[in-house]
Amino acid sequence: MARRTIGGGKAALVEHQSDGRILVTLTDHADLGVSTGFGLNLKLGDKLAFGGEVRAAALASLSHGTTYRVPDDRTADELIQTMRKNRLDPSFWNELERIAPSVSQPVSRYRQLDLSGSANLKVLTGKVGGGVREDLATGKKTIYLKGAVSLDGEGEGVGAVGGSAEGQLALVLDRHNKPIDLIVLGAGKFNASADLPALLEPVAGHVRPGIERTWELEGHLDLTQPGRLDAVLGSLSHPSRLVDLVHDEGTFDFNSYGAHELGVDVGSHVKAGLSFGGEVSHMSSSRKLLSAMEHTPEGFWVPRYDCLAAASRV
Repeated sequence: MARRTIGGGKAALVEHQSDGRILVTLTDHADLGVSTGFGLNLKLGDKLAFGGEVRAAALASLSHGTTYRVPDDRTADELIQTMRKNRLDPSFWNELERIAPSVSQPVSRYRQLDLSGSANLKVLTGKVGGGVREDLATGKKTIYLKGAVSLDGEGEGVGAVGGSAEGQLALVLDRHNKPIDLIVLGAGKFNASADLPALLEPVAGHVRPGIERTWELEGHLDLTQPGRLDAVLGSLSHPSRLVDLVHDEGTFDFNSYGAHELGVDVGSHVKAGLSFGGEVSHMSSSRKLLSAMEHTPEGFWVPRYDCLAAASRV
């Protein structure tokens, strides 16, 4: 991913995915050094370097942004350069009309959640603080809940020293605003297995600690099953109960990564990995999947050798 300053308080994030797709997210200006949401030892820039829901949660914390799919780097550059222009400038609309056929309809949108007018969402009043991501193709919304939750089994709130055990909760709503999925997110850095939260102690023997190692956790609980939605909505004020519920009845995916950073010049394209840039320089970062584990509803942590094999082919 490349981060570029557009001007006027805006920024662009360009993501080069392993399958060749290129996504451009136009958002409010992001200060990469700010700590946001869960994970006290992770800055915003760290979280954008992750994938999946961790990155999405970081973007949602900005409460404003739209993601488009483009066919190549040239179109990404043209879109960003066009958005730099003043919208009162006639050339802005001419350029936008020219590149429009190459740019997809918005893929997703990040914004603040408006709870007014929806009886289904009244129960979330006062509990939403991390923004919302809307999938514009399916109409699904992912709502990131306020505050952090311990992944150390130490009750409510933050539990681990160094912040490595902080997590965040999210609810996925269908297009009718009915909750269908509960998500538990966690991410952090670790130099030794002891840096992992208590929830991940069973996988400690499967990870290789070291410099610039990171871990990522994503859990899901299907809320369409009888009784689950009521249990979740009744426990929103007790987040540790929700983590336990996902652990006991849902699934968790755990990944650990090695990372390295490399400085590159302004204007160069980053073909893989992640880069952040301003007006003066760029910094690129890429990650290598070192371990992948899944916690099943039956209570077992199972290695995902298929994920490791797929990552080795990228």
